[in-house]
Amino acid sequence: MDNNKKKLIFIIIIVAIIAIVLLEVIISAIKRNSFKEPNEPTTEEAINDMEARNCVVNTIEDFSNFETIRNCIYTYYQSYVYTNSGNIDPDEAGNSTQYYKDRLYGLLAKDYIEKNSITKDSIVCNKAITNFDVDILSLYQVSHYEESVEDYGMSTLYIVEGLFRNTSDKSFEKFNMALLVDNINMTYEIYPSDYVDIAKYTTLKEGDKIELTIPTSVEKNEYNKFSIYSTSLDDYARYNFRVIRNLLLYNTDIAFEHLTEDGKASYASVGDLTNFVNENRSSLATMNYSSNAMNVKDGVLSLDCYDSNYKYKVSMTFNGYSTFKYSIEKVK
Repeated sequence: MDNNKKKLIFIIIIVAIIAIVLLEVIISAIKRNSFKEPNEPTTEEAINDMEARNCVVNTIEDFSNFETIRNCIYTYYQSYVYTNSGNIDPDEAGNSTQYYKDRLYGLLAKDYIEKNSITKDSIVCNKAITNFDVDILSLYQVSHYEESVEDYGMSTLYIVEGLFRNTSDKSFEKFNMALLVDNINMTYEIYPSDYVDIAKYTTLKEGDKIELTIPTSVEKNEYNKFSIYSTSLDDYARYNFRVIRNLLLYNTDIAFEHLTEDGKASYASVGDLTNFVNENRSSLATMNYSSNAMNVKDGVLSLDCYDSNYKYKVSMTFNGYSTFKYSIEKVK
């Protein structure tokens, strides 16, 4: 065999190896459980399958979709609040209460609607709420862990603990909910707090393996398509900084629950934390996020965040991106 043929064979082998490696990378990327542009499901059975599945509870390892998830939850609560005509923002006056009833109904999970005999007129907000926001305190994902499941990654169930915040009277109300996201069709549906409490989802922790009967996809309707909002690390730090500030100002009981061990060394009780807040309330009220310094130790991410006046340092640590703890101190 002459040298030219040997070189040709050698080149063919190298190209084949590179092609195999690239193929494995592409397959791995496709299997990752993240939001993607729509693709057609492989089978009709995958869409309608409601059999019980073995699932595992995981922390969120990628914060880039955080705002997408929060926006889905906000849209649900906006729909609920605006079923009361007195609550509708003047900027949204072009939509009637019936529109928001229809949208709320369209965001609820079908099996939840059927089990609870929900109609479009049976869920109406009776409270007067002119301004509100939604904060997420913890976020876990429940995914199929059986490698043999062909539709792995089509749908993900998110377990959410959060705060519904009335920004008019500064009151907070804790909520738990489940959010089922169809990563292929880019649709979602909501299981409200009463369903989540009954199902005891709030007792779940990282690594738990459970059996759930959930759809492998969410049928598209006029209201349940979601948009993707990319979240940077700086966005994520800024968001949690704001959540901590609001907890300190308006609910020190919950604020105390999220202190790190270092934080509790400084404020041993809710009373100690409350005293700190009362003594510094005026400056805490104007505390706005400015910058962060990122640290990673033993695989744990922490952020040292500073306010724009450089009066306070808020140090946050994260369990994946599912939960956060913090400490706060004055900058000397």
